[in-house]
Amino acid sequence: MISIVRRIKGRYRSGKDSIGEGFFAPCLNHCCLYKRAVGYFSSAALRNWAGAFPRFVGTSDVTIKLIISPQLSNTDLETLQRATTPQSKLELLQLKSDQLLELAIELSSPNGSVRAQSELLAWLVASERLEIRFAFPVHVNDAGIFHLKTGVFVFPDGDKIAFTGSANETDGGHRRNYESLHCYRSWDERDLHRIDDCDSEFDEAWNNL
Repeated sequence: MISIVRRIKGRYRSGKDSIGEGFFAPCLNHCCLYKRAVGYFSSAALRNWAGAFPRFVGTSDVTIKLIISPQLSNTDLETLQRATTPQSKLELLQLKSDQLLELAIELSSPNGSVRAQSELLAWLVASERLEIRFAFPVHVNDAGIFHLKTGVFVFPDGDKIAFTGSANETDGGHRRNYESLHCYRSWDERDLHRIDDCDSEFDEAWNNL
């Protein structure tokens, strides 16, 4: 039987595919590591992460690393500040599993609330399931924003999927905008060097090399 992960296609395009439901959601539901470099991030992207929250809550063996530009909404910025304040962090870590799952169910509903996505983002950061680093380009004197758009999913059985494309880690990028992604899968030998390139590019940025 072919696993869900191995059903991932080599390309996704809005209008023809659902990028959020067809690509991001199944990969997040099964990965043990997600490395993502992207220009823009919004907690609204967690709507496509909602189905993976039972795993996030039930195990600490899932890690998400984001490198993003520091251009966040005021709400997301306040959420991140709260998640790293000692007293608030302690309170977030005391949330029970059923409370977190209720928030995930609320978030996945058609009218998922901003409160749910903020609480879940705060918990992910406080519990260290999610680590965020901000990128400040210095490749030229008048550098603009960090606008790299690549990612790598690593799965417990050793499979990897790397991808590049136009989508940001936002609700628009996952669902509403017209976007395109090219995916590289480790079970296809022709893709291995592209996966290595994406992996190395992310690690260099993550380690500030």
